[in-house]
Amino acid sequence: AVGIDSLGNCVCAYELVEWDGQAYTTDIVFQRFTSSGVLLGPETVVNNTNFVGNQLTPALAMNTSGSFVITWDGPVPGGNGVEVLCRGFSANGVALFLETRVNTYLTNNQFAASVGMDNSGNFTVTWTSLQDNGGTLYAIYAQRYQAAGTKLGAEFKVNTTGGNHYFP
Repeated sequence: AVGIDSLGNCVCAYELVEWDGQAYTTDIVFQRFTSSGVLLGPETVVNNTNFVGNQLTPALAMNTSGSFVITWDGPVPGGNGVEVLCRGFSANGVALFLETRVNTYLTNNQFAASVGMDNSGNFTVTWTSLQDNGGTLYAIYAQRYQAAGTKLGAEFKVNTTGGNHYFP
């Protein structure tokens, strides 16, 4: 995933797979670059220790001033399934808020997040959720946030027609 600010600086987010001596683990990391491709700071791990297990499929949104939000899929702690997580950063790569769960529905899988951000840093996350029709149909849900990572209202269903809906 990649985002570019108004100066041409960019952030790339991706999965980092490493062997920990017993198993492979996957984290979400980002790397910042200037408009000419020069590194800006170190490669940074996005996910923290609040949620364990392999973290997968990052998405990224950036505003014109360079603040950015990264979303990804992670395993539900102590349970089965996948949930959507997010974390925001300033233009200089400093975390604006801790890793947080996006979805409030905790049964079945929540995955394939996408994110958009306005110039004030407010953002909306969308994802695929297996919660319609008693957990037998996939639908697209969304959650709005303030720039500081505070939820604006409750998660809401995006699609208005029946059937399965995937990958917003």
